[in-house]
Amino acid sequence: MFEGFIHKARELKRGITALSLASRGPRAPWYSKAWVVCLIAYALSPIDLNPDPIPVPGCLDDLLLLTYGIYIAVKVISEAVLVDWRAAAAIV
Repeated sequence: MFEGFIHKARELKRGITALSLASRGPRAPWYSKAWVVCLIAYALSPIDLNPDPIPVPGCLDDLLLLTYGIYIAVKVISEAVLVDWRAAAAIV
């Protein structure tokens, strides 16, 4: 049961590492770099749409916005760039 969860967590870590490396690479378009910076700023910012002390909506907005933001970032960066950086992220 936990092996599948651990595998998915490692896959997610590799994917986020690859996205981070790809967004810093020279072949990534400027708007994808700006989008990733905005995602990181939102994730680290104390300002939220719903404050975190509100139990369910406080965490749910972060989860949904960050998940959708990562999805958009993956779609904006070309697949050829991501394939190269996924291989590099597997080594890291």
